[in-house]
Amino acid sequence: MFKFFLCLFVLVNITIAQDDISQIEKMRYQAMIDSDVQTLNSLLHDMLVYNHSDGTSQTKEEFIKSVAEGKLDYKKIETDNVTVIGFKTTIILSGIVQMDVVLNNQDLKIKSRFSAVYVSDKGWRLILWQTTRME
Repeated sequence: MFKFFLCLFVLVNITIAQDDISQIEKMRYQAMIDSDVQTLNSLLHDMLVYNHSDGTSQTKEEFIKSVAEGKLDYKKIETDNVTVIGFKTTIILSGIVQMDVVLNNQDLKIKSRFSAVYVSDKGWRLILWQTTRME
């Protein structure tokens, strides 16, 4: 009986965490659009690996700096067909993301498949972002 309640408790907590992640993702996307460095700093894990659809990879510091300096100027971010898989301290998201971004003064519309991994470490924080361009 104890195992049943333990499993139910874990399942309920994972469901709550999955709902939290959806809100955190919205906050992160808005922070990227607003160049809100303080919010990004709180939502991104210190060990972040941010892999862009062009094959470049950035650390947390590099990514935040490129957003703050306007090298990456996000205008619109929308997701679709998002699947959320939850574990005790890790949540994985996978789906399609469409971004309108200005990169080095060039307007880009990018549609990609993405994977995002969040870990529970001082709150839910993004530790991995990976995109593969579709078009």
